[in-house]
Parts: sequence; structure tokens; C-alpha cells
Amino acid sequence: MKRVGYYPGCAVKSFTPHIVGRVEELLGRLGLEVFEIRDWVCCTGGVAEEAKKDSIERISVLNALLAKKQGAEILATSCSMCLSTLYRGLRRAPASLVESIASKLSVEPSPLPRVVHIADVLLEHASRLELDVSGRVALYPGCGYLVAHGAREARKRIKRLAKLAGLKNYGIVVGCCGFTIYAARPREASVVAKRLEEKMGDADMVVTLCPLCKLTLARFTGLKTVLLEEVVTSVSPR
Repeated sequence: MKRVGYYPGCAVKSFTPHIVGRVEELLGRLGLEVFEIRDWVCCTGGVAEEAKKDSIERISVLNALLAKKQGAEILATSCSMCLSTLYRGLRRAPASLVESIASKLSVEPSPLPRVVHIADVLLEHASRLELDVSGRVALYPGCGYLVAHGAREARKRIKRLAKLAGLKNYGIVVGCCGFTIYAARPREASVVAKRLEEKMGDADMVVTLCPLCKLTLARFTGLKTVLLEEVVTSVSPR
């Protein structure tokens, strides 16, 4: 049985904490052992990069090694921003940094757990999904998911997700929601979010992979936006 270390991220813990138990329940049905990583550290959403050059490398390595020490083979998150930050941080981290932090935690430096989104775990381990959605659905992965997987691969994954769920009346929408400038320039963030709302067209609801996108769209648009984990009602294992 694979062990999945769940890294919810600050946005989930602050704004949608109810999905933590939901994630554990859903992945448990797929035959995975899931636990929330103890003592995880905020990824900072990449903001720390502006203050210190190697900050996200250090934060990402620390979180990955904490997950490994606790027995995780996979580090999974519900936030595409966290996914992007952890992915970039681990990719850029030099071996010397990994070894240094591993030594302090008394854990072997390799192999590190594989970093994925909960959507990726569902794609890999589920044969079918049921979603509580109605009308036309806009599937919006968020920028971070595209950064981690690349735009083309991300689209392929979202299409596969829609197929697993048997969705017919849907569209895939990409673009920035405005979160990255929300705090510093809220008026500009509002403009960005409104432009994204126009791209959603006649969607009755938006299903996103990022709680920060959900937060931003709820603040600046009239779109009904939910996280994927909030609308998955049933999963069948492969």
C-alpha cells in the first residue's frame, strides 16, 4: 500500500479545511494510506523568492524530507500554487542543500517523495469519478498546475480527468486569476479576474485545482467556483 503524505497548504487550511478529511477518505477508497504531514511549512506561494534567492529550494526540500521521514512515497497537495512552488524548488535545489537538511532531520537524502496534485493521484489510481456538478462546467487548473506539468501536458491531464468523470458539457480554461497581485495591487487583480471570467463564457460553475484561484474568483467575480475535492462524490479504484 502506497503511503501518501498530504500537504494541504495554507489556503486549504485557512479557507477550505473541510476538504482535508475528504481527501483522506477519497484516497483511502483507492487503496492508498494517506496522512497529513506533520510540521509542514508554508510554501509561501513563491513570494519568498523576492526576499531570498534560495528560499523556495530550502522550503521545498524541508517539506519533502519531512514527508519522507514520516514514511511518504508521494507528497500530494490540493493547491496548484503549492504544487508549482514545491516542484520548482525541488528541481532547482542542489544536492548539497538536500544533504544538509537531510542530515539535520536524520533522514536519507534520496529518493525524495514524488510531488503531485491530488488530481494526479486520482488520474493514476481511479478508474472512475463521480462529480456533483450541473450545467456547463469550466475546468480551471490554475497557473501553478501548468507550470508544474507544462501547458500541453496539463491540458491532457484535465481532459483525462473529465473523461474519468464522464463530463460532456465542459470546457478547459487557462489564464491567470490575478492572485499573485491580489495583495499589492487589488484593482489590477480585479481586472485580471474579470478578464478570466469573460473567458469562462456561459459556464454555470468553475471547478478549479487551486484554493487561491477559488478565493480570488470569489472576491472579484460572480462565478460559482469550487475545488475539485469539494465535488468528487465517489471514486472507483483501478
